Amino acid sequence: MLHLTSLLLIILINVVEAADMVSISVVGHTGPMIEGTWYELRCDVQKVAPDQLLTVRWYKGQTLLTDTSFNDSIKTPVDKSATYWIFANTTDDGAEYRCEAVLRQRQAGPQPPTTEMSEPLLVTVYCNCPVVLQPPAVVVEYGTSVSANCSTSKPHFGMAWEVPQGAVDLREDVQLITWNLSRLEDWDIKPLCYINIKNQTKPDKRHLPVIVYKTPDSVSISIVGHTGPVTEGTQYELQCDVQNVAPVHRLTVKWYKGQTLLTDTFFNDPTKTPVNQSATLQISPSRADDAADYWCEAELRLGPAAPQPPPTMKSDPLNITVYYAPQIVSRMNSVLVPILSDVSLNCSAEGNPEPTVMWSFKNQTIITGRRQSTLTISRATSADAGIYTCTATSLSWSQTREVKVEEDYRFLLISVFIIVFIIIFLIILVAYKKKRTRNYVRPMIEGTWYELRCDVQKVAPDPLLTVRWYKGQTLLTDTSFNDSIKTPVDKSATYWIFANTTDDGAEYRCEAVLRQRQAGPQPPTTKMSEPLLVTVYLYYSYILIYSSSSSSSSPSSSPSLLVCWVKGTMLHLTSLLLIILINVVEAADMVSISVVGHTGPMVEGTWYELRCDVQKVAPDQLLTVRWYKGQTLLTDTSFNDSIKTPVDKSATYWIFANTTDNGAEYRCEAVLRQRQAGPQPPTTEMSEPLLVTVYCNCPVVLQPPAVVVEYGTSVSANCSTSKSHFGMAWEVPQGAVDPQEGVQLITWNLSRLEDWDIKPLCYINIKNQTKPDKRHLPVIVYKTPDSVSISIVGHTGPVIEGTQYELQCDVQNVAPVHRLTVRWYKGQTLLTDTFFNDPTKTPVNQSATLQISPSRADDAADYWCEAELRLGPAAPQPPPTMKSDPLNITVYYAPQIVSRMNSVLVPIFSDVSLNCSAEGNPEPTVMWSFKNQTIITGRRQSTLTISRATSADAGIYTCTATSLSWSQTREVKVEEDYRFLLISVFIIVFIIIFLIILVAYKKKRTRNYVT
Repeated sequence: MLHLTSLLLIILINVVEAADMVSISVVGHTGPMIEGTWYELRCDVQKVAPDQLLTVRWYKGQTLLTDTSFNDSIKTPVDKSATYWIFANTTDDGAEYRCEAVLRQRQAGPQPPTTEMSEPLLVTVYCNCPVVLQPPAVVVEYGTSVSANCSTSKPHFGMAWEVPQGAVDLREDVQLITWNLSRLEDWDIKPLCYINIKNQTKPDKRHLPVIVYKTPDSVSISIVGHTGPVTEGTQYELQCDVQNVAPVHRLTVKWYKGQTLLTDTFFNDPTKTPVNQSATLQISPSRADDAADYWCEAELRLGPAAPQPPPTMKSDPLNITVYYAPQIVSRMNSVLVPILSDVSLNCSAEGNPEPTVMWSFKNQTIITGRRQSTLTISRATSADAGIYTCTATSLSWSQTREVKVEEDYRFLLISVFIIVFIIIFLIILVAYKKKRTRNYVRPMIEGTWYELRCDVQKVAPDPLLTVRWYKGQTLLTDTSFNDSIKTPVDKSATYWIFANTTDDGAEYRCEAVLRQRQAGPQPPTTKMSEPLLVTVYLYYSYILIYSSSSSSSSPSSSPSLLVCWVKGTMLHLTSLLLIILINVVEAADMVSISVVGHTGPMVEGTWYELRCDVQKVAPDQLLTVRWYKGQTLLTDTSFNDSIKTPVDKSATYWIFANTTDNGAEYRCEAVLRQRQAGPQPPTTEMSEPLLVTVYCNCPVVLQPPAVVVEYGTSVSANCSTSKSHFGMAWEVPQGAVDPQEGVQLITWNLSRLEDWDIKPLCYINIKNQTKPDKRHLPVIVYKTPDSVSISIVGHTGPVIEGTQYELQCDVQNVAPVHRLTVRWYKGQTLLTDTFFNDPTKTPVNQSATLQISPSRADDAADYWCEAELRLGPAAPQPPPTMKSDPLNITVYYAPQIVSRMNSVLVPIFSDVSLNCSAEGNPEPTVMWSFKNQTIITGRRQSTLTISRATSADAGIYTCTATSLSWSQTREVKVEEDYRFLLISVFIIVFIIIFLIILVAYKKKRTRNYVT
């Protein structure tokens, strides 16, 4: 919606992001190239946008070879790559390849730096010719020494260095000659080594690439055609002068503002002798650039054969002063001044040079200051009202801001309004002094005992009365009565609770139950109270920790514990403080075993240190680490530190390597000792086994040193020796190899292994020894399960919330059992692991169990188990696994009324809807009743509508939700509401008082009005 005189101009602008970095490399190759071979060059351009404006240009020296464009429509910065193939030739030896990223510019776009050049890639080409140069290329500073070798491996009639300085004459009796020059003074020297190879008609030749450079005499920066301060928004040209530098095409000028790199300038001049070179940069300073330092740096990019880092020289910094227009920073636009009070008007401005700030009123200057001016009006009257102007001036710039000062009558009006409001509120309060009885509980204090009381009114006979106490849906206890009173009486029962932060938000209820006699009538048997919502406050600081283990060696392990440290007390004298000291037990996150400072096979007769790492365990004084070799307990290590928070702990154990240990498995187990007062966390966590291979100094060598093989598949292993012998053989029930004398290696090869406990033995009858050398090959034979299944033990169909069930995972026909792990999952969450210690090596059926107590949150959850064979590093990776089908459970749980309505105020003759909804499984039936009469019934939700309510509709309405044997009730009190009538009276009185005030202050003030 624009005025007809407005003009809307929409300019489409492309966001152009210059490349962060450009680099060139050879794909899949490093080092010298081979003559006659194709090589792929790649140019990587990082963080450039949009890529459809990008072109990559390829150069060999100063010659443009080709370019590559991109047509993608991606607008955000991306990494792009272009490739180019070259055919290596000796003429390319010493050549430099470069790539350049160019962003094409559109007319509507801004002008970023358009090019970014890569560092040069120096190419060395090795040929099949006999001339070898070392080094293949030379970078040398003018006037310093240089040397290079020329060599050959072929017979020749003479070899020589042909070079203007330091030539080496033809020599026949050597295979290497050196060109050595103490002072190089030729800018374009091209040394040539040639060799007259026998049986060749012409000599073989090779040029040595030489780069001669000179660092600049000086580098300086200045503003072209300008001195002194610069003006904001004006364009200036910086110039960087580099004196007496060579070669120019390897020069890069880098521009900096402070420590920030702005851009680079490259040069294509092929001149090799020293010259004076200049680079320029356009800048448009802003006020943020005031006192900034600009400087430039000259760098010679001489390639990888040059000194590192590359030779550089910096200019002195050019510090600029920026003059900019003053800007008033005060944001005050108007001020309301109470009558006869003081007010201060402040105006401050920023600018360079420092601005003058002055206040004026009715075209009269009042006060002037530098950068800031404060105008104070004392005991303001209506004569002081009006427009005050602040003006900031500097050089030819100025800026103004107006502040409107007005009289303020609000304080008087607010005072009168408050007095009237208080009077009317007191009238309403007296008129509605009637109180409604509601459950009200002040916040409880953590760590304090409180007594709950359940009042049962007009009940008989009380010997049949029982009061039940609930926290949420959980039955806590019940109270019975033994009086013999037959007439209706009021009875009370009490129950003590100890306030804890876990109770915050909990709902306590009591239920009156009348046990029925056979001969008596059948009244309603139960009556439930309204819930009592408990809020628990902290009057002292505490730490609360709750931890549950992710893995357990026992399916029945309980969660870790709660602990509370009290650091102060603020309790009533009648309170009882009970502090239960409980140990914080944090099961280890992970347990692992390793060999300290060693990998690979062990050597017989050497000591090795094993280390067991236990991560995130607490408290460590309850930790014991047990060491096992196979199923045998070797020793244990205990800890005595007093650290309570989870830490990483390590224990070590030394072993002496022996050939009897070859193929042995070492494990460590973290055990958390339990105290009587503590809960029962998971007590153990076992590491993966460490398979030990021992090499001996005996001549028997097995390869591989250990074998893991699936039953019924092929297997092979070599036995070799380097010593003289009278025969070597494999002694094994399947695939035995008879003694052989004329060989140093024999192979045990079996196409189908069908022995679960096979122990192959290689023995060699070594010369000059009385008995043969022997060595067993460790073999682990395994079989994956036929099937894995999960079920609930002794139960089918839906489960009941809060009831304990046992899940069973059956793994059929698996071996070996001691390497089996059963993992339990709920959805995608790992619950725990079960390990087995049975040494049986043949296939068996194995079962694992897990105790669960489902909640309503577990309804429709999928439980499943997974069998995994942990066969060690020599086994297939990842380890063999098999999953069960998921077990989907349906959880039946008691209905819970989710509506929170306790009372309703209904204006006379208006409509009201009472809504009651409940959650439960199976779906609950919800019904409304009033005066013992059922009104409406629904599934999950029931809405009762009362039309044109009168006093006859007031009273207690009861919502009851039932499902199976469960039921829950909630009462809603409906009351008549006269508030609308009172509010109407209040509004009328307020309007009358407001009109009286308005007439009393009808005086008008003359103000400027702008149309």
